[in-house]
Amino acid sequence: DCQWIDSASVALLCQILMMSGSSIKDHRFFFFGACRDDEMSESHPLHKMLLTVNSLCGTNMTRIHLTSMSKGALNEFVSTELSLLPRTTRPLADILHHQTKGCPLFVKQVMMELYRQRILYPSLSRRRWVWEAGKIVGMNIPENVATFITKSFDRLPSEEVSALVVLSCFGASADISLIEVLEREIEQPLLAPLDDAVAHSVLGKRNGEFYFMHDKLQEAAYSKMKPEERCLHHHRYGLALGFVAARERNDRLLLTAVTQINHGGPKAVIDEEQAVVVAHLNLDAGGKAMDMSDYFSAHSFFDHGIS
Repeated sequence: DCQWIDSASVALLCQILMMSGSSIKDHRFFFFGACRDDEMSESHPLHKMLLTVNSLCGTNMTRIHLTSMSKGALNEFVSTELSLLPRTTRPLADILHHQTKGCPLFVKQVMMELYRQRILYPSLSRRRWVWEAGKIVGMNIPENVATFITKSFDRLPSEEVSALVVLSCFGASADISLIEVLEREIEQPLLAPLDDAVAHSVLGKRNGEFYFMHDKLQEAAYSKMKPEERCLHHHRYGLALGFVAARERNDRLLLTAVTQINHGGPKAVIDEEQAVVVAHLNLDAGGKAMDMSDYFSAHSFFDHGIS
């Protein structure tokens, strides 16, 4: 997923692609990336990388444009999900296509909402899934999936939304071990509400981490914070983790903590004493980054520490 690809990842990919296209004659490197093209401007890191690689070494690139699902494709999807014959699900698929214009994420979110409202449900007497077409047609469905997802958050328990907001500050995913530490330090329920979010298909859980099922879900959770308060949230979580990292000498946690603090920025610092603490944490993080030969991140940490 290259929608939110960072500069360090772009630099690494660019180097590998250029090497595979020129100096390493007997080796090949296949890279497959996905990005919403309507949101990829000329300033997007992926766009710049593709131009650079193509102009310097002529690496072969193929663009595959994916459109929304047709009525037939959507009906096949619904038929598979509900384990019913396509001729049985076609009326439902036609309604969903009209409401969602065939956007896969939108279709999935609407179907989940239909199930939550018991408009789409398994019938024991008929031994299959059934739905109430009239109620589905009469639903007030927004024109885009982002608005629909944001509104669906309002129907979640407040404790669950609060936990999702915290998670969203760390990006698309976060280690469960990190969430455990943060829950203890800020004294706010996180693990149980996030498990509830997994049950509601807002989050996924695998390989020791929580992750948002789609970046639009992460955006929706992040938007629940007022823009002027976001820096305070990042700063608070970063300091909480930073003290633990320093106490336990956990380098990985330190880098995560300082990144959060720097997202908060200087305006989140409340006094001179805290400014000194933040500067020292950035100094330590910059040193650890240099030890890993990550000079770009090291420069960023040192720069934030000075500012």
